[in-house]
Amino acid sequence: MIALPGTEWSVAVSREFVRDVLGSHHPALDGVGLSVSELATNAIRHTPSGAGGRFTIRLAAADHRIRAEVINDGVIDGEPHRRSEPGIDAEHGRGLLLVDALADRWGVTRCAGRTTVWAEFGY
Repeated sequence: MIALPGTEWSVAVSREFVRDVLGSHHPALDGVGLSVSELATNAIRHTPSGAGGRFTIRLAAADHRIRAEVINDGVIDGEPHRRSEPGIDAEHGRGLLLVDALADRWGVTRCAGRTTVWAEFGY
């Protein structure tokens, strides 16, 4: 587990954390790394984590599955959700579409004013 400040710099640190924990040859590395990066970006852009807050990344492995969680400081824009296809020229709006395509399943839980967006990956 790692807690990071809600800054753009932390997105790169998130990817490094995943690589360090899973190892550079792990079969789920690419999917988990990209998904955690997208979820970290969403935490920074759409929650109080990006307004001076923090977010936490937790990874767990069991039975040939990786569960990645990004826990943020709440929500501003309502429940995280997968948008319909963004326009071809759109610069944003693909994060959860990518997570949805890469993960076996994903979801959202809330507890004590914090929101956890999680994704699970088989390997």
